[in-house]
Amino acid sequence: MQHISKIAKNMPEVVAKIDQWKTQGDTVTLPCTDSPEINAFIKNIEIVYNFIIRLKNDLIKFQNDLKRYIEKSADWTNRETTDREKEQEMHMIVVNQKDKKIQKCEEELKKKDDEIRELSSMSDRIESKSLKQLQHQNKQITDQHKKACRDLDSLQQRLQAANTLKEENQRTIMCIENQRKQLQDSIEDKDKLIQTLLLQKDELQSRLSSIAGEKLTKGNPAITDLGDPNRPMKISERYGELYDNEWTDAMVKVDHIKPQFPDLEKSELEEIIVRHLYRTLLFCYQECKIISLKQTQTIRKTIAESLSLNINSVSILQCRMCYLNRIH
Repeated sequence: MQHISKIAKNMPEVVAKIDQWKTQGDTVTLPCTDSPEINAFIKNIEIVYNFIIRLKNDLIKFQNDLKRYIEKSADWTNRETTDREKEQEMHMIVVNQKDKKIQKCEEELKKKDDEIRELSSMSDRIESKSLKQLQHQNKQITDQHKKACRDLDSLQQRLQAANTLKEENQRTIMCIENQRKQLQDSIEDKDKLIQTLLLQKDELQSRLSSIAGEKLTKGNPAITDLGDPNRPMKISERYGELYDNEWTDAMVKVDHIKPQFPDLEKSELEEIIVRHLYRTLLFCYQECKIISLKQTQTIRKTIAESLSLNINSVSILQCRMCYLNRIH
């Protein structure tokens, strides 16, 4: 009971302290006793305390929110007031500038009105003076216009005639072009026919020449066949080309072999080259001679076998001796 009376006695003081809080506080938990009835009473008092604390916390929170809102409202009001004042100042500046411009425009308008009146009076004077002159000029312009219209009609007629003549010329050109194409086609056909006839002529001439040459040389050893690539004249030409080309090039190369024979004169080097060329030619001659003998023996053997003759017969040997004598 003393504990309860103490709590009840301190309750107004605690409530007064809670009322003095500037910031939010925490809820409290009162100590319990062994008696359930007392504990229930203490629990109710604890609920009351905590309810008061929560109310105080809510009140403090509301006061803080209200204070922040008031501060924000004051700041916004100050800013708006400042902006309004600035806008008003700018508006006044703009209004003053507009007034100055309007005043200036009015002055200019007044000057323009004066100029217009002056020009109008001057125009009236000029109009009264130059009306006759303008009428005369108008008459001249009218006459020139009529003349230009007549010239235009004449030009249009001439242009129409020129167009007609142009169309006729175009038709004539088309006819001539068609005739030219026909003639060109005919010429091409004739050219093809001429080429064909020329080819046939060349072919017939070649055949006639070959037949005439064959008849002329057949059975007549004194006449050389011009179609034979190994006739004596051709062989002599080959030897001449051998001397003119390869041998001349070999003689020109004397300067290239001079460093290998520094002790010899140029004439001695040329003699050495000539000797080498002579040996080469002699070797070629001997090789051709051997090949010719082999071919002759092969031909002789083939003829003997074809005629059923003895290859060592007297007639065959005589032919061989005659051939060797001709070679030597």
